[in-house]
Amino acid sequence: MTKPLWHWIELQKLGGASGGLAGKVFKGIDTLTASDLLAREVIQNSWDASRKLNSGRSKAKRVPFTMEFRFIELSGVDKSSFLKVAGIDEIHFESKSMKKSDSEVAEESFSVINSDSPLRLLICSDFGAHGLYGSINMGSDSILFRALYMFGDTGKADEDGTGGSYGFGKSAFIRGSGIQTVFAYSSFAPLADDKVTRRLVGTTYWGSHRDANGRDLEGRAIYGDPGAGEPGIPFEDENADDLANKLFMEKRSAEKEEKMGTSLLLVHPQVDAEELIESIEKWWWPALVDNEMEIVVYKSDGSRLMPRPMNNNFVRPFLKAYELAVGRSKQSSVMQESLISSSWQEVNGINIGSAALRVASEEELANEESEGGHFPRIALLRSPKMIIEYKDFERRRVAVRGVFVASNDADGHLRNTEPAQHSHWDRKKSKEIPNLSTAIADAVYSKLSTGLRKFIEEVSPTPPNERETLSVFSELMRGLLAGKKSGPKLPPKATKMPLEINFIKQPSVKAHRDQVYTESVFKISLGPNAESKPYNLRITADFQILEEESDSGESWPCHVTIARDSGNFEVISTNEIIGQITVGDVIEVQVKSDLYDRNWTSKLKPQVEIIPDESKAGKK
Repeated sequence: MTKPLWHWIELQKLGGASGGLAGKVFKGIDTLTASDLLAREVIQNSWDASRKLNSGRSKAKRVPFTMEFRFIELSGVDKSSFLKVAGIDEIHFESKSMKKSDSEVAEESFSVINSDSPLRLLICSDFGAHGLYGSINMGSDSILFRALYMFGDTGKADEDGTGGSYGFGKSAFIRGSGIQTVFAYSSFAPLADDKVTRRLVGTTYWGSHRDANGRDLEGRAIYGDPGAGEPGIPFEDENADDLANKLFMEKRSAEKEEKMGTSLLLVHPQVDAEELIESIEKWWWPALVDNEMEIVVYKSDGSRLMPRPMNNNFVRPFLKAYELAVGRSKQSSVMQESLISSSWQEVNGINIGSAALRVASEEELANEESEGGHFPRIALLRSPKMIIEYKDFERRRVAVRGVFVASNDADGHLRNTEPAQHSHWDRKKSKEIPNLSTAIADAVYSKLSTGLRKFIEEVSPTPPNERETLSVFSELMRGLLAGKKSGPKLPPKATKMPLEINFIKQPSVKAHRDQVYTESVFKISLGPNAESKPYNLRITADFQILEEESDSGESWPCHVTIARDSGNFEVISTNEIIGQITVGDVIEVQVKSDLYDRNWTSKLKPQVEIIPDESKAGKK
C-alpha cells in the first residue's frame, strides 16, 4: 500500500482549534473581495518581511522588494503529473468524510479540477524578504512554524510598523485556493544552529471531522518529507528544490539577499489576473507611487500586467491629496484642497498624523460608476502604506476625496485597534485594546469628520437657506405694515437643500504671459430633494487676492458665464447671472478671474442662491 502524502492531524485529547477556522476568518466581509483579501494579506506579510530584513539600514543599502504573481494553466501530462505529485486525490477522498457544508464546497472545486479543463495554479513570490526561516522544532522562534503551523496570535503584532499577523495572514491565501490548499517554498539565510537555506511544505485547511477509519481530525493536513522520520516535516534544501520543480515552481536561492523570499502556490485559485491587478492598485497605491515596491502579475499566456495607480479611475482622485498630506506638494492658492490637520492638537501628547482633502471633479466622479462618487471618502493608511479603509462620510453637496496618513507615534496604537482583516480602526473601548489606542482611533475619525465639514463649508457655493430666510422675513414685514394682526404662518422646518453642485473643472491657476488667472467650471442640477417646480437662481462669485497669512483680502474682478448656451439665464453684470432651473436641467457655469500677479495668493468661492419668485429671473 502506498504511503499517504498528506498527514491529517488528529484532534488532541484536550481539544484544539479546527483547521476550518483558517478559511473562515474573513467570511462575511462583503467589502473585501477574494482578490482584495489576497492582494492585501499576501503582499502585507511579504512587505513586512522585507521591511524587517532592511531594518536599521540606510536607504542606499536596502535590498529592493519585488513581488510576482504568476498564473499557470496545466493540461495533459503536466496536469496529471502535478495532481499525482501534489496528492490532490487524497484531499478529494478525505473531503467525502467531511461535514456536508465542507464536502459540498469541495466537490464543486474538484469537479472542475478533475474535468478536461486546464488546471489553474497561482504562484505568489516575493524577493528581497527574509523568508520563512527556522526549523519548526524551534517553535514560535521559527517564522515557518508561525506562518503555517500556528493560527491566530503569532507574536508579530508586537513588531513595530508591521501590517499583519502570520497566522491570520494565511487565511487570505487559503481562501484564495478553491480547495484551501497551498504549498510554501522559501529561501533564507542560515542560522547559527540551523544551516538549512530552503524549505518546502504543503498545507490544507478544512473543518474538523471524523475520517473513514473513525479518527477525529482537526481538519488540517501537512504535506511533508516522507524521509524525515516523522510526519509533517518540511522538505529541505535539494529535496525542496526537486519537489518545487515537480510542482512547476521556479528554483529559489539564498545566495543573495535580493533572491531570498517565499513562493506560495495556490491550487485552483479563485481570482484572475485582471481582478488581482486592480486590487493591488486599490489597496497598495501609496507604496507603489512612492516606489517602495515593484509588483508584476503574469497571466497564464505569459503576458505581463503592471499596477498603474494613475490609470485607475477609483484611485486617481486620492493621489493629489496624498502628495499634500505627506508634504510633497503645497496647498493650492485656490480653495479646492486643504491640509486640514495643520490645526490639529495632539492626543495625550501624541501627534496622530496628517490629513488632506480636495474637491473631486465631475470627470473623476463619472468614472466611478456605482462606487458612491457623491459621498465624501477618505483613504486611511499607516506606515506599511496599505490602505486600511476607504472611509465614507455622510452625503454632501460637494464630492470630496482625502487621505489620512498616521504618524509613527500613532501607528502602533492604531494597529492595536484593527481586527484580523485590518479593515478599520476600532473606536470602542475594550479589555483587549489599550484605552489610549482606542482614544487615538476615536480622535482620528472625529477630527476627520469635523475637518471635512469645515472644508465643505469653505469650498461650497453659498447655500440658498440664507436667502430663503430673508424672503420669509420680508413677507412678515409686509403683513405688519399692512395692519395685519398676525404674520404669515411659520415656515416648515428646513429640509435638505434641493441643489447639487459639482466641479467639472476644479479651480486652477493658469498662466498668460507673465501673469496668471484663475478659472473653474461647475455644474448645477436639482437633487432628489427638489420639488417638481422651477427654481429661480442667482449665480455670482467672490474672488479675492489674499493678504499675507490671512484668509481674506481685496476683491478682484471675475466673470461668471453659462458655459453652454441657455436662454433661461440673463446676464445682470459681469459677475452676476440669474435664471430658472427645473428637474432634469444641468447648468454648467464658468468662472474666470481677471489677470493678476503670479506671486499673489488668491481665493475663489462661487455662490449660488435660490431667490423668491417675485425677483427678476429668466423665463422659460
